[in-house]
Amino acid sequence: MLTGLVKKVCPGASPRPAAILIAAGLAAILLIAPGAYADKTDVVTLNNGSSIVGEIRSLSQGQLQYKTDDISTIYVNWDVIDHVTSESVFEVVNKAGLKYYGTLGSTQEPGRLVVAASDAGTAEAAGDTLAILDVVQITPIKQHFLSRLRGSLSAGFSYTKATSTAELSLSGNTTYRDEKYQGTLDYNAYLTAQADDTTSNYTAKFSFSRFLRRRWTVGVGAGAEANEELGLDMRLNLSLLGSRLLVETNKTVLAALVGVAGTREQYTGSDSTSYNIEIPLGFGYTRFTFHNPKSNIDIQGVFYVNLTTHDRYRATANASLNHEIATNLYLVLNSNYQYDNKPPPGSAKDDYRLNTTIQWTFG
Repeated sequence: MLTGLVKKVCPGASPRPAAILIAAGLAAILLIAPGAYADKTDVVTLNNGSSIVGEIRSLSQGQLQYKTDDISTIYVNWDVIDHVTSESVFEVVNKAGLKYYGTLGSTQEPGRLVVAASDAGTAEAAGDTLAILDVVQITPIKQHFLSRLRGSLSAGFSYTKATSTAELSLSGNTTYRDEKYQGTLDYNAYLTAQADDTTSNYTAKFSFSRFLRRRWTVGVGAGAEANEELGLDMRLNLSLLGSRLLVETNKTVLAALVGVAGTREQYTGSDSTSYNIEIPLGFGYTRFTFHNPKSNIDIQGVFYVNLTTHDRYRATANASLNHEIATNLYLVLNSNYQYDNKPPPGSAKDDYRLNTTIQWTFG
């Protein structure tokens, strides 16, 4: 069925990579469907004295995601909360990047959060009292595998009659995390068909990271990509990466990345395969609104310095604007740019793409 869909939308396109990516996205959704739900016994007390009983899902981007029985999932601005209590185990991160693990409690002093150590993990500081407004992130440490998965799935399609051009885009990500580790799968596919000419662009990346102190993260990654516009049949890579959150507040996140990667490249029309060692240097910037409907701007870029081929370098950049149109549903304007200063003869140096998609988030 997936193969038939790809052929129908973009005649002449190779269906196998797209079908694999679509199947991966659907599999992620099916995995989430039977996930366990926690008992709704958490209590959020607002500055005006009102209390709401439910389940704390997360704190990020200045808003507490809170699930209730009566009004479903709501988002509460973090600056209107006096205190929260929960017997579940959470990771709590403050502005300085310090992490605390345990249950959540309160004191008689307003605007305070107590993180009490539990058997679920070793806290950097046990039983600490934090100012509510100094807390920038709260993440549940779930006991079940499925309940630790989060992610999104995006899809977009356009057709222009004047030029007989059809475009299909599919992308998504799935993240697993516990107290010390995080695994992330990202995948996307772009297919463009115009008359008898069809081009495609596929990317799939997996990373596994270990959280360290003071906002540092180290990990390994693996990826595969193909881009007909750049004449790239397949690029496979393995990498060792280190990253650090430079800024993390309730409105802004700024991160930097550095590592070393080995790549294997095969280009269209070439019988030879090249192997390279590269140094990736990257950054990520996110800026988000504090009030509903939620919107955020996300910009990421990586510059690769090639140590094997003299004076060769390449770069990738992505920028997206997400705007919430319903609960867990977003309208996304996305742009992607790829550049290689020494492509094979006859191939373009760069490729860029603009597209609009609908995104659904889960977890």
